[in-house]
Amino acid sequence: MIFSFVNKKIMPSFDSLKILLLQMRPDAFVREHEYKSIVETSGLTSEQITCVNALEADLNSSILQGFDAFIIGGSGDYLISQGHISEVVEKIGELVREARARHLPTFGICFGAQLMTVALGGRLVYGPEHQETGTFQITKTAAANQCPIFSKLPVHFDAQLGHKDHIAELPSGAVLLASSERSPLQAYTFPNEPLYAMIIHPEMNEDGMMFRFDYYQKEYGLAQETFEQMRSALRPSPDASRILRLFFEKIVCEGKTYPSV
Repeated sequence: MIFSFVNKKIMPSFDSLKILLLQMRPDAFVREHEYKSIVETSGLTSEQITCVNALEADLNSSILQGFDAFIIGGSGDYLISQGHISEVVEKIGELVREARARHLPTFGICFGAQLMTVALGGRLVYGPEHQETGTFQITKTAAANQCPIFSKLPVHFDAQLGHKDHIAELPSGAVLLASSERSPLQAYTFPNEPLYAMIIHPEMNEDGMMFRFDYYQKEYGLAQETFEQMRSALRPSPDASRILRLFFEKIVCEGKTYPSV
């Protein structure tokens, strides 16, 4: 008997995953905190995640080689809508399109999600009046029930957020998975593609946000009243903290994607 293994892809095991984390944070302390937060919430070991500082690295397509997934981190220092670090944004956009062509699982977090949106043909708007900084309730769309990740989450759940730029238009073909009252386009994917973009910070829990608030208050002199208001409004976000691990388990290891309509 002859067995055919044509087009049979061997999926990596969770323990063998190699992840590229691209960071756009000029502050080394905050870069380290982002990295540790991703390790903590993903269930991966620190050795499985390779961090690259996009502000200093040579960003060419070879950087993607040898990795099972590509994570594009956040950044509280820049606004894509205002043209900040435009050359870096464009170079990372090229990497996003290359990763998509390779069918490499890709996950954008906040700034990373906004960058993916622009790179793939969507649109952002600057909206400080709708700024989300702290803990906010997220609501799944009906379409999210078919998603390998969001189908495992409740209809309403709390998540940590921190952004002034908002997604105004999804890339063509994208499926909206979640919304919030202030920012309706919170998370999306594509049918049959391992691409996810989320304004949500799934790597951050209540303690992480508290830690980040404390650091920014001391480092940048955040007004005490504003600081206390944001701090007191924080809530736990255990469901959102499951998202990264679900991405690695369901999308990267099991090869699942949102089904075709």
